[in-house]
This record gives sequence, structure tokens and C-alpha cells, in this order.
Amino acid sequence: MLIGLFVFAMVLMVKPVLATPPSVYEEFHWVQTYDGWGPALYYGETVTIEYYAVNRWHVEMKDNGDGTWTVNQELTQDGIAYIYDAEGNLIDKRRFRVTEITLGVVSNKQDWYYILDFDYVKEWQYHWIVTGVYHFKAEGQKFDIADYWNSVTYSYWVRGFGWTQMWP
Repeated sequence: MLIGLFVFAMVLMVKPVLATPPSVYEEFHWVQTYDGWGPALYYGETVTIEYYAVNRWHVEMKDNGDGTWTVNQELTQDGIAYIYDAEGNLIDKRRFRVTEITLGVVSNKQDWYYILDFDYVKEWQYHWIVTGVYHFKAEGQKFDIADYWNSVTYSYWVRGFGWTQMWP
């Protein structure tokens, strides 16, 4: 009897883990040039940053029972940023991290790991951080995706310069 209760308790503890969908991992590579803003301010010149990371997507969907699904989605990227001057010389190397969290509603069930076409977004947060240098963020709450540009604020921080509002 005691062994039966122990097995039952173990099943209860394992069930939530098994009910959670798996995460998906994928390599990430991005190159961006900054001229007069962002990391260029920190380095005092135009810089090109080459980002290498591993993406981790995790999505949870809940059927609302009315033909819509609530989606809780998270993307994290952990990697290295290689910073080059205008002549292509490597001038710095830093850790970088991206986090994106989206809580929203979709009207068509999607079976893949990254949802793009939300009908309504309850909350969205996006942070792109080059350690000790730069932090870009975009945030919005309670908006229809058609009204995206009027509902999201963009800003960035640079060490020694503080925060700058970009949009709106």
C-alpha cells in the first residue's frame, strides 16, 4: 500500500513536466551596423556587430473553447557579439542576450514553435542586451496586431548616455 501511494505521488509530480511542450533550439546569426546611435555611441564610431547565439523557443497554448487559443511564448538567445570598426577590425567581444515574451490570442491554431500572427496581444516585451554596452527594448500591452506601430514603445540605453526614446 505504501509503495502504491509513493508511485501515485510520483506520477502526480511528473505529470506537469510531461504536459509542458518541449522547447526548440536553433542557431542564430545576425549582422547589424550602427551609425550614430546605440552601440556606436559607446564606441565613439560606426560599428558593425556580428551576433552568434542559440535561440530557445518555448510555446504554451491553451484552448479558450471559443475557437481561439491563448498563447504564452518565450524566446531567449544567449551568445557572443563581435564588434568591428568601420575598417573591419575586431575591437571588442561581449556576451549578449535577447529575451522576448509574448502573451496573446490567436484565432487559428498553430502547431509550430514560434507564433507570428497574433490577433490580439495582451503583453509583449523584447530586450536585446550587449553586456555593459547597450540595451534595446520594445514593450506593449493590450493591442490588436493591426495597431502594432501605435501600441509599442521602443527605446535604448547606452552606457554613459542613458535611455533614449525611439518610437513613438
